[in-house]
Amino acid sequence: MNITPPVGLELSGGWFGPSVGIHDELYAKALILESGGDTVGLITADLIGFGTRYADRIRAGAAERLGTSPRNVMVSCSHTHSGPGTMKLREWGALGDTALVCLPAELFVEIGLNIKAASPFPHTFIVELANGSISYIPTRAEFKRGGYEMDLASKVYGLYTLTPDVQEVVEKAAG
Repeated sequence: MNITPPVGLELSGGWFGPSVGIHDELYAKALILESGGDTVGLITADLIGFGTRYADRIRAGAAERLGTSPRNVMVSCSHTHSGPGTMKLREWGALGDTALVCLPAELFVEIGLNIKAASPFPHTFIVELANGSISYIPTRAEFKRGGYEMDLASKVYGLYTLTPDVQEVVEKAAG
């Protein structure tokens, strides 16, 4: 099935912004296998990824149509960086006594250490460059100092320009 969005839709990946044309069309495909009364399905799409809730909805809908269990349906994406934005670019979650703080950026080490120190979980892991890259996230002191991460990277790589309070915003959101 052709899922190519119209020109002008926001892209997700290394180069954020609206699309300016179509180089290759994007597709969603399904493979259905049946053996011994069991049916399984594999659905793949030319997208950067899906959030868990959305993937669960796709899985449930496909399972209902196939007459099988949602656990028999696998959903995957090609992880193209030239497709539409289909998922949040900031996600945190907990697994028992372990917390994952996933950010689409590179943190200055002090911010990661502050997040871990403030976490109520005994085990907190910072995952950088998760689901893309929007920028470096500097401390307030480094933001004032300037340099590559604040001045040049956003121009060279098309990363977002951040405000001086970015450290406080990220640390508060993670808490």
